[in-house]
Amino acid sequence: MPLLKPEKNEKKDEFVSRFMRSRDAEEFTTHQQKLAVAFDQWKEKEKEDKIKEKEKEKEEMKKEKEKEIAAKKKAKEKDMEDRAIERGRELEEKKRGRMGN
Repeated sequence: MPLLKPEKNEKKDEFVSRFMRSRDAEEFTTHQQKLAVAFDQWKEKEKEDKIKEKEKEKEEMKKEKEKEIAAKKKAKEKDMEDRAIERGRELEEKKRGRMGN
């Protein structure tokens, strides 16, 4: 059966106290064993929290990169559109020049 784990916003001393009063702690004979297990559970939670935080940071970086790529793509499309319009104007001017001669 899994051991008691810290809750999301629970403080370390609150968790250790709750663990020491729990049925899970009854499995261990000495006070030192109970404390060691409680602290191990706390450390495990800290590791999990760090992993989650890093995953969140990676996801945020990925989203920022996607926004940057989309902005560059949009700018490139706008540039191509502007060039096409300019080229169309140049052709119109040449056409008018030929008609005038």
